[in-house]
Amino acid sequence: MRDFIKQVTAHAEECRSQAGLQEFAAPVVDLARRVREVTSELMELSTADAHAAGAACVPYLRLAGHLALSHMWLRAA
Repeated sequence: MRDFIKQVTAHAEECRSQAGLQEFAAPVVDLARRVREVTSELMELSTADAHAAGAACVPYLRLAGHLALSHMWLRAA
């Protein structure tokens, strides 16, 4: 996941400097930052509570799915 987030962030940052793509790239950069933060927090919580990952899996996967879809839309733009 870390590599995917880095890839998405790098591409969105590159698009942020292109005319006409700033409005699309900025939310992707923000979402990638949020996914990175949530991933780190979930990993920390999972070390103390084995059930934390299972309890958070549906919202986490939805968030990750939104990142993947927004990345694909940005690539298509």
